[in-house]
Amino acid sequence: MNREIPVHNPGRNVMYVAGCAVQPGETRILPADLVPAHVRNPKPAAADEPPVAADDDIDLRDFLGGTVAEVRAGLAGLADDVLPLLAGLEDKTSGGAGRKGVLEAIAEEQLRRASKAHLDEFKASLDGLNEDALLNLLDEVHQDLDKAELVQAALDALNPGTGTDD
Repeated sequence: MNREIPVHNPGRNVMYVAGCAVQPGETRILPADLVPAHVRNPKPAAADEPPVAADDDIDLRDFLGGTVAEVRAGLAGLADDVLPLLAGLEDKTSGGAGRKGVLEAIAEEQLRRASKAHLDEFKASLDGLNEDALLNLLDEVHQDLDKAELVQAALDALNPGTGTDD
């Protein structure tokens, strides 16, 4: 049996490997003999199925060996770039039909992180805005409670003592 390896596309454009399109941020499990050397991990494999290591040399196969609850609990400690690898590995080790709960937990963690990054970026964009601009923005984002809360906090910072916490 041919050894298969995960191929992750960290870029912004589609990457074509071994006749497959790998979308940005996606990980595909592909036959190692079809993956070009510049895409493969440069370290030689010690065995037919080497451990897939991530942060602090965590073996991802062992990590996925846990229950859905254990995997879910451990996701927060993994780096962003490991999550797509983990999803691809879960699919591969389960014969293309990964455990629904694990795949959902990975997707939820990715969504949570993306949402946090988006809100952090939005919060940074508020720096330097005057009161009128913030009031206009508050009117625009009033249905997005997270953004409205950030805008209100920026307004409160401009006018200490007039906040809504009274």
